[in-house]
Amino acid sequence: AQFIFANRLESLADHEKSYERFAAAAQIAASGNRDILRLSREGLARTAIKLGRDAETARALQLLDPDQLKSLWNRSPSLPVGRRLLGLGDSGVVRQKLRQTSPDAMGRAEHLALSAELSAAEGKLDESLRMYADLKLKRPLSEDESSRMAAVSSRAEKNRAESFFSDGRYREALEAYDGLSDSSSPQHALRRAACMAKLSRRAEAIAILENSPKISELEIPRAALLASLYEQNGNPEKAENIYKDLIVAGSTQMRVESAKKLAGLFSSQERWADALPLLDKIVHEPGLTADEKMAWVRGKLATHNYSEAGRMQSVLRELVQATPDAYALLGEYESSLGNMASAESAFRSALR
Repeated sequence: AQFIFANRLESLADHEKSYERFAAAAQIAASGNRDILRLSREGLARTAIKLGRDAETARALQLLDPDQLKSLWNRSPSLPVGRRLLGLGDSGVVRQKLRQTSPDAMGRAEHLALSAELSAAEGKLDESLRMYADLKLKRPLSEDESSRMAAVSSRAEKNRAESFFSDGRYREALEAYDGLSDSSSPQHALRRAACMAKLSRRAEAIAILENSPKISELEIPRAALLASLYEQNGNPEKAENIYKDLIVAGSTQMRVESAKKLAGLFSSQERWADALPLLDKIVHEPGLTADEKMAWVRGKLATHNYSEAGRMQSVLRELVQATPDAYALLGEYESSLGNMASAESAFRSALR
């Protein structure tokens, strides 16, 4: 009876009393009649929208299933229903009906507000910001709309910074990251430090990484960058410790990359006994550079380890095709085996 009476009042445009009756019908139906409960909740949403009660509208819409929301949207498009559909990821449904609905029919400001939110949901951030600017000319933004506009602006600025970074425009990227409201967050601190590293501002990059909060998902890339900076800035001991941690804790790819870095560090210090076990593990990895392969051969020669002499020769023959520097190493290899004629030939090639 309450539900029938609520519908009658709604048809007479007595939305205040209709809302009260729909609320009563929903309360009664909650203990048994699911169909009446479902329809009463939809009635609550309709009348709350017509009464302009934002909080009640939001609560009522939360209780509707997607089919009810789409039905309500297609019958009578409104900002709250469209906003709820966008929150559920139904931007296509909103876009289609919004294009078919004249701004006057929905209300120009509401049409514009929802269009701005739709553009933001679809990643068209600059378009969304232009619409919010137009909306501000028609009426003051609500607190919620101001918050949404600020969030879109923040996303746009972050995208701009990321675009500069991806394009290798590190100076512009750094300026963009520095201008973000959350520029000191762990994610952006890592990016800012990476930009500074590319700009040879190593001491500043190290300071940022040392002082930024640690979060688990960023700890490995943060540590990898910090180790590289320590190495470049003359702190090999700190770099070594971090590389060792990454070899244990990192992903498979990070373990391989860290082993390469640590092997390179040891090689630069001619610590061949430490470098060779690492080099032996990675020499068969794809994508090894010529310098890394040459370091492996040097490590073998320095430690007088000829257990893979055939492999050493094969690597050297491959290297001399790519870099003339490898001829000198080939000469050392042949000389160590007593092949003096081959060694002399290789050394002559190195001098050409």
